[in-house]
Amino acid sequence: MRAHRLFVILLVLGTTVIGSLMITRGYRETWMLWQFSPMPLSFSDLRVITAGAESRREGLDPMVDNAKDPWKRQLNYPRVWQQIVHLGISQNHTVPIALVMIGSFFASMLLWPKNLTIGGTLV
Repeated sequence: MRAHRLFVILLVLGTTVIGSLMITRGYRETWMLWQFSPMPLSFSDLRVITAGAESRREGLDPMVDNAKDPWKRQLNYPRVWQQIVHLGISQNHTVPIALVMIGSFFASMLLWPKNLTIGGTLV
């Protein structure tokens, strides 16, 4: 339980530091501190899926021609991801979906701490 508390403290501290840097220095400049070169649009890995939904609605196969993706990348996720086209999702939904996914990830670590492992060791 002590390791879990330390993990939560470090998680909150790290998130606070990165968030503060992004507010004060900006998104791009914060990531450049660690030599990361961010793409110009946020959540580009999720954007290939939401752009794929837009391309699919236009009758294209995003695994072959993802014309709506800003970088024209092919959808490289299993075809099941193309089913989101029926939900009416577009690139405008990329950031809200990403925030829900991130929040769900962190919530799962807090809700099920007994299943949390770090480096293969149960915390």
